[in-house]
Amino acid sequence: MKIATHCPVCASRRLNKKIGFVDPFIAQRDFDYPIAQVQYGGGDFAPTIFTNSMQCQDCQFVFSQLRFEDEEMARIYRGYRGEEYTRVRSLYEPAYAEVAKNTGSNPVETQNRMAALKHFLHGVADVSSITSILDHGGDRGQNIPDFPSVQKKYVYEVSSAIPVDGVQRVSDLSTLEPVDLLMNTNVLEHIPYPGNIIEEMKPLLHKDSLLFIDVPDDLTGREPYPYHFHEHINFFNLRSIQALLRTHGFHIVKAEYVQCDIGWHVAQCIFVLARPGWFA
Repeated sequence: MKIATHCPVCASRRLNKKIGFVDPFIAQRDFDYPIAQVQYGGGDFAPTIFTNSMQCQDCQFVFSQLRFEDEEMARIYRGYRGEEYTRVRSLYEPAYAEVAKNTGSNPVETQNRMAALKHFLHGVADVSSITSILDHGGDRGQNIPDFPSVQKKYVYEVSSAIPVDGVQRVSDLSTLEPVDLLMNTNVLEHIPYPGNIIEEMKPLLHKDSLLFIDVPDDLTGREPYPYHFHEHINFFNLRSIQALLRTHGFHIVKAEYVQCDIGWHVAQCIFVLARPGWFA
């Protein structure tokens, strides 16, 4: 693990901090901490790893000071939502099996996420000109909108998820021509260095491309900022997600908080639409 000394979004060193902790499931998954609870000092507890919860004073980004490295991320997400992963995680979170069953496979979720995206794009994007779409980190590609003009649908996904019909899986991004719409949904909240993902996506854009970002609005109702880190090690708001994109050369077209009923709960989201700003 690495220790962050500056904001991963805007590089500011003006950081507030308070003590926090990594969820015990992640400690077990990554560092073989004992499964579930152990007895110590007359009580039961789940061993964990402590961190600092950091809040950037400039862009308001909130994050765990401990930043996982590539091999640690690989261990955490090995077999993600598979049988073994779900079994162990359910020892800590008994309700997780139901979440895993619904996430990404509930038809109401797919339908409503697609409808929310279409509504968000209405009036600010000419969807009739979109002929190619890539969902970067998009599971099976099930959330790619069904615009009539789209001829090519791609998904880039590090898991072994099998794409839905009509979507082509891409394993090497360097082989892909720039696309008209690039999607990145529910990814950046997991990534130790989100700017690396943004830079990875930039060659996939031409001068008229659109980038759509969707991250959770996990800060709702939390004061002053979270201290508990599980899968989500980053907490964005409108200010911080726009700062991330502007730092990497994008022009913001639209950004807003969105509620999306995904069937088994109402997701609180942040939607951002941006254009590349580095073409002459």
